[in-house]
Amino acid sequence: MRISYDREEDVLYIKFADCKEECEYVEHTPGVVLRVNPRSKEIVGCTILWFSRQLREQGRINVPEIRGLPISPELERLVGL
Repeated sequence: MRISYDREEDVLYIKFADCKEECEYVEHTPGVVLRVNPRSKEIVGCTILWFSRQLREQGRINVPEIRGLPISPELERLVGL
């Protein structure tokens, strides 16, 4: 898993797996966009828009539960799981 943050755009990118094909994008909730492998239908990434604003206003950010994905304690703390 790879996590990166674009401070200038206030966007958090979470990459769970590589997608060698062009991914499909699905808005899970306002400001949370999932990247999906079109062949396997696996979620390969998540983009959280307005990350710091959402965290400030809500105190947490709801990301989709992804079955079978090991979530690190650091990520749980970071995104409020």
